[in-house]
Amino acid sequence: MANPFTTFTCTRLLSLVLMIFSLVIAPVHSAETNPSWETITIDGRQYVSLNSVKNAYKFTKMESSNKLVTLQNAKVSVKLNIGGNECLMNGVKFVLSHEIATSNGKPYVSQIDLAKLIDPVLRPNFINNAGDFRTVVLDPGHGGSDTGASNSLGYEAFYNLKVAGLVKSQLESKGFKVIMTRNSNVFISLQERVNIANAIKDEAIFVSIHFNSGNSNARGIETFTLSPPSVPHYGSGIKESDFATRMVTNTILQTSP
Repeated sequence: MANPFTTFTCTRLLSLVLMIFSLVIAPVHSAETNPSWETITIDGRQYVSLNSVKNAYKFTKMESSNKLVTLQNAKVSVKLNIGGNECLMNGVKFVLSHEIATSNGKPYVSQIDLAKLIDPVLRPNFINNAGDFRTVVLDPGHGGSDTGASNSLGYEAFYNLKVAGLVKSQLESKGFKVIMTRNSNVFISLQERVNIANAIKDEAIFVSIHFNSGNSNARGIETFTLSPPSVPHYGSGIKESDFATRMVTNTILQTSP
């Protein structure tokens, strides 16, 4: 389990990163309809050239070194690994739905990743149909007989509830209405958690809080969202050998200047 105080520090850092991203001068059109994109079809899927991305988002540099492509301006650095499906944006790792591809020696990113992940991060103020909400459902994972992960400091279920309580206080201080799926160390089934969320009539978001198990080098936060339509969810079909490949990719992304 990670230290909960480390989690909060990283959360504030991520908020700062997103604020920096919002300063990017972005295209007027949405990432799905921009007529200036240079697009091709690969394996039945639409891709956009990274050169188009560079021009549209006013990146001043695009550099390639081996399989690593870096887009950069004064505020934002984006690193993508050709053949991989992970990228770093200002040092924060994001997992793409599809691999970075090449055609005639030029790198391309899938249009769905550009529209559903990269564009919302680079310019969060332009998210289409985001809607307004003032209600947040906090779901502290596990509880009761389901203790979750554990280490010498205790059980995951306890820390999930502890963090949820701290987040609840912060959100309420900002005027949000907060609903908790559990307020004590009790077992709540997955279906019960779904029922609690679905019973809410207000516009709301659902945030489930967990502490994943990992080695002693694990740091930061990991955020899962709903996958775009027709895209397999993250983790489905992952083999043990994939983790070795991911470690190599992480090393390339994180150690490159």
